[in-house]
Amino acid sequence: MPTTFLSTFLSVALWAPVASAIRGEKFTLWFPTHEYHWLEVATQNCSLQISDYHEDNRERTTSPCAAALDCLLENSSESIKSNLAGSQVLLGLTPSILAYVGSDMAELAVLATQRPYLALLMSIGAPTQQIRQLLSSVDVAEIINKPSSRAARMYFGWLWNLPLVFQRLAAAAVYALAIGAMINSIQGAIYLDARTVVGFRCNAVYLVLVWVLLGITPTIFAIGAIRQRHGLPNLASFAQFVEYADARTPQEDKEDGLTLVPSLAESTDESSGKWISDLLFLLASLAALVQFVYGTAILSALTPISFMDALPVVMRFAVSNVVCRAILLLELEGIRIRVHGSLRLMDDNAKF
Repeated sequence: MPTTFLSTFLSVALWAPVASAIRGEKFTLWFPTHEYHWLEVATQNCSLQISDYHEDNRERTTSPCAAALDCLLENSSESIKSNLAGSQVLLGLTPSILAYVGSDMAELAVLATQRPYLALLMSIGAPTQQIRQLLSSVDVAEIINKPSSRAARMYFGWLWNLPLVFQRLAAAAVYALAIGAMINSIQGAIYLDARTVVGFRCNAVYLVLVWVLLGITPTIFAIGAIRQRHGLPNLASFAQFVEYADARTPQEDKEDGLTLVPSLAESTDESSGKWISDLLFLLASLAALVQFVYGTAILSALTPISFMDALPVVMRFAVSNVVCRAILLLELEGIRIRVHGSLRLMDDNAKF
């Protein structure tokens, strides 16, 4: 259902007739660097074209939005146009930059076996994930069986010896960070959408937001792949998840009968469902690739925005990605310790 919804949203945003696009939201807000220039040009040189766009008046042109944008650019100096071109290069590189510091969809799917809602929040908070090679094999056991670090063992050993209420507060803090990263990415996308237009799809709105929301699609496919490969049950309900929060000690988990998916640490090359799992991982890789290409195309076509205005926007997305990556690394360390059942089984010489 989420995949169908996002696919429909994307199709409508890109291919719907111009008359069906949401109107009147462009050419009213501007980025600060050249705001004085755009306001002056909009009121003195291009007031007629912008008025036609806001009123959807097509008597003078079939595309009032494109006519208004052309007028703004025609009345801009070469130095401003050069600045706009530099920002388009930076924004076009944004998906590549975020993929470099982003999370791995297979690792997110492993996290989802224990904390599904956290993984889904992080897939939106960090909109671009690392893209795996098509048809490459994904070894979940390799992710789980990595030796845990001394720092992680010390942290979780300290955390699991605290009263349960403090453990739950620590888990809540992690969720707060993930929600904050998600809100930051969504707000950044809306902020960018409201002040720019896409050159090849002038009338369309919220295309940057669609790019952010599409980040959940590869994660959903990867979650399905891991659950199929290891025969895991469906995602827990919210009530079950709260009842069996991850902020519990291994001994408490055993007493409550909570399954800590030890099968993740085992190879499943002979699994009867491996081909389905491989297919889902392929779809996850394709979804990540489509999102990457879509984001590059949309962000590189945004205008008018200067380089100095684009830089904070890119940094805003990067901060969300780094936060989500840090959360993922920490949570995976905790899962490894839980799956192996003892803090003492980890390699003392492992590096974090």
